Amino acid sequence: MGRIEHDLCYHGGTSLPEDLRRRFARIAALLEVADSEFVALRNRIGEKKKTLQEDLAPPKGRIAQVPSTSFFGGLRSSERPSPGG
Repeated sequence: MGRIEHDLCYHGGTSLPEDLRRRFARIAALLEVADSEFVALRNRIGEKKKTLQEDLAPPKGRIAQVPSTSFFGGLRSSERPSPGG
């Protein structure tokens, strides 16, 4: 923001009037807050993604239990393996 103010106001040896300097300061403050909020949102989204991945992952050292209908639901009964193996 200082670069913009410098380019617009200090070329030619004049400085900005107080009301315009205040407007620049207000805009700079808004941009700073927006930047901070975007960083916070990005961090929070990353945390949520990590938590969701952890929640959906099967426990370590254990095989996830999946109903047999998921694997064999499309097979005719004569094509399905017997319950004993």
